Amino acid sequence: MEERSHVATLWGHQATVSSIDWNPDGTRLISGGNWDGLVILWDMNTYEQIHSIYIGNPWSVAFSPDGERVAIGSQSGLFVIPSTLEVGEGRELNQYELANKYVGSLVWNRDSSYIAFGTQTFTAKSSTINLIDSNDGMSTISFQTNDEAIYGIDWSPDDNLIASYSSDGFVRIWDVLTATQLQSFLATMRYPIDVSFSPYGGRLAYGGSISSDNTVSTTPLTNGAVQIVVPAPSLERLQAIVELCNAPAAVEQALIASIQANQLTDFVAQVEALPEATI
Repeated sequence: MEERSHVATLWGHQATVSSIDWNPDGTRLISGGNWDGLVILWDMNTYEQIHSIYIGNPWSVAFSPDGERVAIGSQSGLFVIPSTLEVGEGRELNQYELANKYVGSLVWNRDSSYIAFGTQTFTAKSSTINLIDSNDGMSTISFQTNDEAIYGIDWSPDDNLIASYSSDGFVRIWDVLTATQLQSFLATMRYPIDVSFSPYGGRLAYGGSISSDNTVSTTPLTNGAVQIVVPAPSLERLQAIVELCNAPAAVEQALIASIQANQLTDFVAQVEALPEATI
């Protein structure tokens, strides 16, 4: 990234690579191909394959934050296996009890104890966001979205919020404890793919899309832009952001005082306007 130069090309998939993820120390990469059915583990020092397994239509792959396991979301359900991908000859993959769910997107929480995943139905508007215990596969809570497919999902660094990107074109912010929808943003209905919280959780990024004739599919996101928003703004969240960013004293002082709900928008704008170097 310092030289902005091409380093390597990893050859191994026979078709579309649908998902990739780095392990925590950057020495391994995992990739999933939803057409060739392969999940491949790569050595990022030699850029060679370490191991590969076949899982029908893997849409999403992710290392656990502790680097010990890999979660794979596929048409066959959710799998959680050792990060080496070595499951043993003839050994069944750890599929839990989700064989009837098409898992299109997934994310671990910070301490690797839980996984959130979004399902895809493509026909009935019955997709859900599910939270499971990553150790025993037991479901803890489900969010009803009334949508056909969840394409993108991310967990805030404080584990309090989950963001989802659905086929209806909306990015939604959910409260984890109550499964309550806090916010929604109209993004794009054409190829909605991914959402991502910033490292401190104070901002959320999601992408736009351009149609085949180079026209924008929906108005809020133009020219295939990436949109940055402040998720679920509150006085407490804004105070945390300005403290972490060492914001100017005037902004920090203003946020100490009690503010009315109708003033919150002004303070969100101030936080978003902080210099790039400060953020």
